[in-house]
Amino acid sequence: MHKKILIAALVGLSLQSMPGQQASNMALWTNWDDNTLITYSGIQYNDVWGYSDQLGGEYVILGTAQKILFFNISNPATPTLIASFNGGASSIWRDFKTYGHYAYGVADQGTEGLIVFDLQNLPNSVTKVNQITTDFQRAHNIYIDGSSGRLYVAGSNTLSEGLIVLDVGANPSSPAKIGDTRLDLIGGPSNAYVHDVYVRDDIAYCSHGYSGFYVYDFSNSDNPIALDYTIGSGYNHSSWLTADGQYAIFAEEVPFGLPLRVINLNSMQVVASIKDPLLAPQYLNSTPHNPFVVGNLLYVSYYEDGVQVYNIANPLAPYRIGYYDTNPNNTSYNGTKNNWGVYPFFASGVIAASDTEYGLFLLQLQNPLVPVQWLSFEPNTVQAGIELHWATGSESNNDYFEIQRSNDGYNFLPIAQVKGAGNSAIRQHYHWLDTSPEQGLNYYRLKQVDFDGQYDFSSLEVAHWAPCRSAWSKNVFQKGDGINWPAEESMEEIAIYSLQGQQIYQSNSPLESFTIPAHWIPGVYLLQWTSKCGQGVEKIILE
Repeated sequence: MHKKILIAALVGLSLQSMPGQQASNMALWTNWDDNTLITYSGIQYNDVWGYSDQLGGEYVILGTAQKILFFNISNPATPTLIASFNGGASSIWRDFKTYGHYAYGVADQGTEGLIVFDLQNLPNSVTKVNQITTDFQRAHNIYIDGSSGRLYVAGSNTLSEGLIVLDVGANPSSPAKIGDTRLDLIGGPSNAYVHDVYVRDDIAYCSHGYSGFYVYDFSNSDNPIALDYTIGSGYNHSSWLTADGQYAIFAEEVPFGLPLRVINLNSMQVVASIKDPLLAPQYLNSTPHNPFVVGNLLYVSYYEDGVQVYNIANPLAPYRIGYYDTNPNNTSYNGTKNNWGVYPFFASGVIAASDTEYGLFLLQLQNPLVPVQWLSFEPNTVQAGIELHWATGSESNNDYFEIQRSNDGYNFLPIAQVKGAGNSAIRQHYHWLDTSPEQGLNYYRLKQVDFDGQYDFSSLEVAHWAPCRSAWSKNVFQKGDGINWPAEESMEEIAIYSLQGQQIYQSNSPLESFTIPAHWIPGVYLLQWTSKCGQGVEKIILE
């Protein structure tokens, strides 16, 4: 029943020598295909997504014409089918996303609405906990903005020209609708179909098909504001943002053969194009389906060219570093089947791909050609300045990190160096304290430098610095004197103690000033404070 097309348990195995497969710098762990599953309109499998639990277990969600399948891929050479659910009517497309320990699914056909799965019992079982059909019965795409806990529904039968917004943060198992607004295009019609959407920090990047690519502010989910747009050359299908949020990469589905476009989100101008057909020069009209960005790598599912991976450390000059063709029998570009989805976000580096005919592929990039795997980079404001924390999952030939700072997000200057781990296959943690940040916004990035001088960049992060200098211009006071802070430096919490350790005052709410009570006895007191600037203890001398 389950046919294993090919297994390569050793990731270092070169695939270029394997008959019938066309690959470069990518290895196959395994391929799962059940040829008994129902085919609908020529499609047997559709979308693929992933989930990782708190213990490091990795799982794949695979859509078929009628079913939703859950796999344990913690051992990618031997994936295990854990659960199978009937979706209802057959559908050529299903879409999945995860939030917390929940998975959400929709279908293009039928009346399934939003199906909610609880994943907290993995690897043992998956539980279907809800199916909501009140807001819509079918939809093409969903996206979850983790920063605000909102699920966005695109291409629904009840609001195809806008987005339905559900709150998954408050009650993940039963999300409630908080917005459903038709989107008015800038200088265009008010009924342009929304095919797909990507959202970050309440800013929605919508693919409106032939109407173009539009950006909306959804801070108020009932009253989104159109911010900007660009009109491309074809049907704007889907998009993803670079890690620093400066660029978007979108795919145009038809007419066949259009390249991926890289646009600068400040100018909304195309700054680069990406197109490398595997059948060139004889055939050139390969078609991208869905792009995804992980750090400085771009992963793309191509209908008839499989999975392609690009280095986009410089978004103005992307270059391909690997590919794997899930349909090696293709000899021309004449359709929209085969590699429909790719999920590249597993910490292990395993890449899941779905082929409409050949099922689930588990792949691995053999040499990512990036010196470090970035796991996190975060600036935190503390009393002494801005502390930078970052972590890597692996390092190769890594000499050092150069810390760069900017006050505008564009012009950077180096301010420090931190030694790297050289070569490492385990998580590494780093930190550095900027003791002299500039007043206001400080933009940071890390330039990772190899021993041979090659370099790569981290994501761009920002922190606000408002030093708490005004409160302590003096520390000698009289009864009735006020200790004042500017509004932007207000204390979130203060507590005052005697030298014997007795607490004599506490405030748990923000305040801009504190007045010394008339009944206090002259002497020395300690004021412990917490603000957005950090924490500290100051001496108060009362005369």
